[in-house]
Amino acid sequence: MMEDHDPTSPLGLLNFGWEFAEAAKKVAGEPELQNVAYYLICHAVELALKSYLRLHGWGVQDLANRTKIGHDLETALREADQLGLRNVVQIGRGFENSFIVLNVYYSKKDFEYPFLAPGLPSLYSPVMMDEMLNGTDDLLKSLQAHLLKMLG
Repeated sequence: MMEDHDPTSPLGLLNFGWEFAEAAKKVAGEPELQNVAYYLICHAVELALKSYLRLHGWGVQDLANRTKIGHDLETALREADQLGLRNVVQIGRGFENSFIVLNVYYSKKDFEYPFLAPGLPSLYSPVMMDEMLNGTDDLLKSLQAHLLKMLG
């Protein structure tokens, strides 16, 4: 994690992403906390992608706007890809597939408010969780190196 006191700057968003990823690691092995773990790791991915978008000129209001990105991981990835994300970060197929599956629930806030999705299936899979934890860790490390290089 890097020091940055502006929580909406690229480094600030990345710092928050690290915090959510670390929290996800702490609860990931607890079956009764599976939705919490998925929420935490998806939020870490969201913040990491938004840090990249902020670096490339996206405003805070645009990042928060539900019609532009909101909490949609696929949209955030697509927008980041258009700005060259995959030239900076290698995103494994298993990681991308896992977060696309989880995005169906995350983007609608079903992990936070399960009463909105009473039919929310039990998605917990140790393999999927490992893909998310490892992929997010790689994403954060690669973005950290990229941000430090770009921001000097």
